[in-house]
Amino acid sequence: MDLVNELGKPLNILDIGGTQQYWNLMGLDDPAIKVTLLNLTQESTTSPNFSSVAGDATDLSIYGDDSFDVVYSNSVIEHLFTKEINSGVPVSSKVDPIFNASKI
Repeated sequence: MDLVNELGKPLNILDIGGTQQYWNLMGLDDPAIKVTLLNLTQESTTSPNFSSVAGDATDLSIYGDDSFDVVYSNSVIEHLFTKEINSGVPVSSKVDPIFNASKI
């Protein structure tokens, strides 16, 4: 959460494979931070700064370039098949270039 708190606000985060419970346990309680949870199924959320969508982490074409300030994944990479791991998860164009570590 230290890095999230250091970034400017408002902040828009895409969490691939995440849960609202994780962010709650991390102490996220800031209405200027919006978190989109992307999972295989849509999950229920209990806070207006969280939204949940069903989708595929290997196909983020539903989002335009620079749609998010941060793309975060804590626990999904190990579940991908070898083909997806070798080709990489295509997130770099979905992140604002200021925060995109893949372009550094």
